[in-house]
Amino acid sequence: MKNLSKILMTIMLTGTWLVCPVLTWAESFEDAEYAHNADAHKVSFSMFEKLAEQDDARAQFYLGHMYREGEGVKASSKKAAKWLEKSAALGNDHARVMLGYMYWTGEGVRESEEQAFELFKLASENDHEAGRYYLARMYYGGYFVEKDKQEAFNLFNQVFRLKGWPADIRDDSVKGHFWNMTSGGDLVDYIYDMRTKGGFKETFTAKSAAAKKTYDDNKQLYIDDFDKWFEKKQAADKAKIEGDVAAAGRVENGISAYHSGDYLHAHPILLAHANNGHMTAQTYLGLMYRDGLGVAQNDGTANEWFLKAGENGSGEAYYYYSGMAYNYRVPNLHANTNRWGAGWEAMNSSAELGYQPAIDYLQKSKARKQAEQEAEQLERERLLRESADANAETDQARRIRLKKEFDDQMDDIRLGRCRNPYYYKVNGEQRVSCD
Repeated sequence: MKNLSKILMTIMLTGTWLVCPVLTWAESFEDAEYAHNADAHKVSFSMFEKLAEQDDARAQFYLGHMYREGEGVKASSKKAAKWLEKSAALGNDHARVMLGYMYWTGEGVRESEEQAFELFKLASENDHEAGRYYLARMYYGGYFVEKDKQEAFNLFNQVFRLKGWPADIRDDSVKGHFWNMTSGGDLVDYIYDMRTKGGFKETFTAKSAAAKKTYDDNKQLYIDDFDKWFEKKQAADKAKIEGDVAAAGRVENGISAYHSGDYLHAHPILLAHANNGHMTAQTYLGLMYRDGLGVAQNDGTANEWFLKAGENGSGEAYYYYSGMAYNYRVPNLHANTNRWGAGWEAMNSSAELGYQPAIDYLQKSKARKQAEQEAEQLERERLLRESADANAETDQARRIRLKKEFDDQMDDIRLGRCRNPYYYKVNGEQRVSCD
């Protein structure tokens, strides 16, 4: 009968029975789920409905979900809540979490934080990660219960352990709340740095003493979980990269395609080798993203590849990154100080790696700066001379004025207009005054 169901299902999904489907043969939940996953929503809705009326909690959950999303039926939050209530009562944790969220937000039901809390708690007790996640949010925000950040932290941490810590921590929907538990999220990065880089930045620990303490207090727990995940990740990544490189062929083929303008052919070859740490491939990928050659133009991606290539020893890549910084094409470096500082640092790194254009640039820059300094010195000397000449002219004018005053007073003496003249000298110059 089950094989017959599959055959009939295939017929229906290929369009033979899309009008008035017959339900008498739909014996299993798996058949209905198969139809739903194939996006045959009207067919799957009818099948789930028959199963739901027979108290199949899984089918009831699907009906609630489909009413909520409008899949194969007109959307109705109230009808969604009705079927989710039935499924939750039969112990379906997916239904409990979805219904709990609806109670929390007042979607199709009267808003009730208490109902939401109880439903999330029931699901959490069965190790349902979404239930535990929402329960943690309620503890953290003080919804229905008193705020309890420690309990929230513990629940979030359990979510990560269920999901395979810490691979899914990078998911923003969860990470954002976990960060609030751990001094701005530093715990996550702290653990990652400790286990992948063998250390951590001083600035990192300085801003996150709380993160370090949390890590130290639970070190072995985090280390064990992380190492298991990271070991698998490294093996999987290595196998994928090796497979991609083998499939791509020689990197020279990608470079040749790039120079011939065949960017669509060049990109997958260069990408495979770039992911394997090939600095020249990384540099060419940076150029493709910088200029939008065969890919969507993206300064951020271009800079990432330039920096990776530079760290792997490409002076050319650092040279290109320097140009990006100088030309306002590095995000978060809009201030001139940051922009010129980053550009200059990259240019020096390029020159240290022996890239001749960078060496030439720095030599020309040095010569230009020296010429500017010499010109500034000459200008200062010129201004000093002009100032001295101006002062000399001022002294000469003053002496002429004083001599004229002296001559006028002597005329007054000769004409008898000045009685009891008094003669004296100032700085060697003769003066006279009258009573």
